[in-house]
Amino acid sequence: MEITKQVIKLATSLGAPAFSGAIPLMAAKGMINMSTVSMIAMPLIVGPGAILTAILLEGTAKERAMSALAATLLAGILIVITAVLGPKMLGVMNIEVLKIIGGIAVVSIALMIMGIKIPEITPVIIMLIGAIASLIWR
Repeated sequence: MEITKQVIKLATSLGAPAFSGAIPLMAAKGMINMSTVSMIAMPLIVGPGAILTAILLEGTAKERAMSALAATLLAGILIVITAVLGPKMLGVMNIEVLKIIGGIAVVSIALMIMGIKIPEITPVIIMLIGAIASLIWR
């Protein structure tokens, strides 16, 4: 598997807190803010997951390490963006719909990690459908 595919696979799974709505909800409730999001996102949420998930990847140790590093940075940036924009978006979206759709997206990521063959874009498509549905049913 080439490094780009590994990075995308890792970044999708490591960005799950952003896709599931956990980070925007934490930001909306005041649990994280701009001064603490980088301290929470990188070492606590993304970092350990990247290391553990990279062990399961194919390739040399160097390729797995580079994939884990790149995916950690991408997922960290995604989490910071959702922490900033999330509370604003939650004001116009139906939270209950987002919770359900976020759970489904997390399950699809878990299935991908378990090795079940589903398209890698599935969690993103699920979340886009959920975002549209939460705007319609607000």
